[in-house]
Amino acid sequence: MSVIVNKLMFPPACFTGMGLCHNVLRDIVGYLQTGNIKKIVEFGSGSSTEFLLTFKEMYNLEFSVESYDHMLFEGLMPILERNGSTLDIANHNIISNSINFVFKDRHLVQYTDEEYSQIMNGSDFPQGETLVEKEHDNFRSKNVFYNIKKDDLDGYYDMVILDGPNGNGRSIAFRHLVDKVRPGTKIIVDDYHHYPFIEDCKKLLNVNIIKQINLPDFHRLHGYAILEVV
Repeated sequence: MSVIVNKLMFPPACFTGMGLCHNVLRDIVGYLQTGNIKKIVEFGSGSSTEFLLTFKEMYNLEFSVESYDHMLFEGLMPILERNGSTLDIANHNIISNSINFVFKDRHLVQYTDEEYSQIMNGSDFPQGETLVEKEHDNFRSKNVFYNIKKDDLDGYYDMVILDGPNGNGRSIAFRHLVDKVRPGTKIIVDDYHHYPFIEDCKKLLNVNIIKQINLPDFHRLHGYAILEVV
């Protein structure tokens, strides 16, 4: 473990199994320390976002974070209050220019099996149905992803953190990432072994597996994988 990590305070959720664990955050720090990570997108916002922004503040690092979720993690409020933020009501975005951070509030959409298959096979995105609120915390949600807008993702990303939403629909992220990643981009997939996320990724993106980690002692269902675009 590097000195810079030893000095970093991890959010409590990193030790509960409900957010990215401290092990994967250490791996992320290792990549950030190379200076090659300038633009990060994450699907599923929470303690990992808090960690990234705190790390960025502490060491005055130059990288941007673009975060998608259906609700704002309350742990981010002190950071946004400290650094200032503006609300883009029309586009449902919260922007903090001083720390190069944007949170994009996107509701959850559920697709039929046929629609999901069409998406993964390259067809245009169907409208889908807004997921009812009582299903938001269903860990086995089927064919669900954030309602990403056509122009949401812009340019190339050096790192992708895939930690949401629940269920198999997380693979839809890979479809959105076509033409948004390039050789060297790191893709971190939390709970990679719950569904065939890696197999789905390989169908849409040219990647190598850098690391596959299972941590049953930390949490019986926990694991993560790191992929690299080639």
